Amino acid sequence: MDFAFTKEQEMLREQVCKFVARECPKEFIRRSDEEQLFPMELFRKMGQLGWMGIPYPEEYGGSGGSPVDLVLLLEELAMGMRALASAYYTTVILGGEAIFVAGSETQKKEFISRVCQGEILLSLALTEPNAGSDLGSLTTSAVEDGDHYTINGQKVFITGSDVADYMVLAARTDRQAAKHKGITLFLVDTHSEGITMRRMQKLGIRAISANEIFLENVRVPRANMLGGLNEGWKNIMKTLEMERLSMAACSVGDAQAAVNEALQYAKERVQFGQPIGKFQMVQEMLADMQMEVDAARLLTCRAAWMLQQGMKAIKETSFAKLFSSEAGMRVANKGLQVMGGYGYMMEYDMQRHFRDAKINEIGGGSSQIQRLIIAREMGL
Repeated sequence: MDFAFTKEQEMLREQVCKFVARECPKEFIRRSDEEQLFPMELFRKMGQLGWMGIPYPEEYGGSGGSPVDLVLLLEELAMGMRALASAYYTTVILGGEAIFVAGSETQKKEFISRVCQGEILLSLALTEPNAGSDLGSLTTSAVEDGDHYTINGQKVFITGSDVADYMVLAARTDRQAAKHKGITLFLVDTHSEGITMRRMQKLGIRAISANEIFLENVRVPRANMLGGLNEGWKNIMKTLEMERLSMAACSVGDAQAAVNEALQYAKERVQFGQPIGKFQMVQEMLADMQMEVDAARLLTCRAAWMLQQGMKAIKETSFAKLFSSEAGMRVANKGLQVMGGYGYMMEYDMQRHFRDAKINEIGGGSSQIQRLIIAREMGL
């Protein structure tokens, strides 16, 4: 088995590493977290570097990168600034992937190309107050109205919708059909009349928002329907592998940053006349932390490689997302323990790794949902 990256991939990794070192100093990251500031300027710069187009083919304005390329990009971004990596995958990949798998050629050439050029950001609006893991229970409605559809309802926990230009929104278009059969996707201009957003206060990854969205008689052109009528559920399912892969890569990068910080602290912190890294119990924690990160990285790279080969990877992307998210939480928790009281203080970054890690076990399909998916793929 060949575990080596190509020369081009190593160059990409080095380029991203230098970018975050230059553009994401600690003071900037802390301010973005504390003041909840979206890193729009960094997005513009990444667009100029061509990174927005990595997930998409050249025919739609992308660079034709592979899932492995995407994993490398997200891991390095997350290692430097987790919120930046999360902002990338939620505003570039999630909505863009829905357009890519469900949109018409006209829609893909228009919207994907603009995403790749950094002209627009997207958001994915699925979750509702009573439809989270049970997404098929969504009640937001879209009613045909001439050459438009009129949408009414409510969404919640929608990431980045306040900075997005468009959101890919799931709505019920047939109330008589089985709950998974009557859903359709629409591309909705976030500045449309009748849309109200409320930013929600959350625990971690605070530089990118989570929003509650209210839709009252929002008119969307029929031309903005993504995929066929009542085919939304099928199209949503096609995007989940990339979502899980992206979350896994972000978890790996952030967990590695936590290991690096705890390791540096253990080398410098002196107690009982020697650095605490000389004590075997601290060594054990750090060894376990790095082992978990490496295991998560391997699972993530395997899933990315399978997708790159065009192979079915439902189970493998769930493996990667589940293990990486839970490992990230364990790593951040041990990192806090290594740093003791200092890790608990807001002046140090370990508390942010701890706060940022938790959402990975919830978003993109909770750990419990991932285990159900894996069991189903095992034939249970």
